[in-house]
Amino acid sequence: MNYKHLKIKHMKKVMMALCTLALCVGFVACSSNDDEEKTVAEKVVGTYIGKTSTAFQYSPTPLVTQDDSIVVVKGANNTVNIEFRSRRWGKAVFTNVQVAENTTGYTFAETTGTAAVPSERQVGVIKNYTCKLNGSISKNSKNETNFTIAIQGLMGGTTMTFTSKAN
Repeated sequence: MNYKHLKIKHMKKVMMALCTLALCVGFVACSSNDDEEKTVAEKVVGTYIGKTSTAFQYSPTPLVTQDDSIVVVKGANNTVNIEFRSRRWGKAVFTNVQVAENTTGYTFAETTGTAAVPSERQVGVIKNYTCKLNGSISKNSKNETNFTIAIQGLMGGTTMTFTSKAN
């Protein structure tokens, strides 16, 4: 009789363990889906470090600056905001830039923004210019970027081409 009682107790413990295991499996199966697809804008967010080659009317040879950056942050309605930063050329800001995905990468629609460029002749003076940006980022490597910023009012027309460095 005592033996039967121990067998029932053991069986209850086994059943309790199985129920606990089933409950744990149920919680894991009901977890949230963290694998949601990123938007196109979210795929290109980041800071890109590289060089800028700047051509303008008064110089036959482009000026090259190193360690400039393009910062891309998510904007509203699947757009991005882009900021170009350079010790030599100052800062240019572009908001609500449309970005599209294709088979090879991401393209940024031409967007008008504002460039704040340090004056060559007046130390400490920053001049604001209207400018236009367009660009692309490769899907194969985010180190393959190409952005062009055109500033018509600066030095007879200036075109800056930013390319990122390979790691």
